[in-house]
Amino acid sequence: MKLFYDKDDLPDAKRLRDKRLDWLIEVNALDIQQSHRDDMGFLFGYECGVEDLD
Repeated sequence: MKLFYDKDDLPDAKRLRDKRLDWLIEVNALDIQQSHRDDMGFLFGYECGVEDLD
């Protein structure tokens, strides 16, 4: 089973100094855009509050 993240979430995570995506990359998670149709795994979905998007 593979672990995935969305690289488009990295700018928000870095701006908010959130290290969770850095950790995912360190444990060899793959960018979801590198996945294949038959890959099985877990997608870590990053969500920040609307007040953090200013």
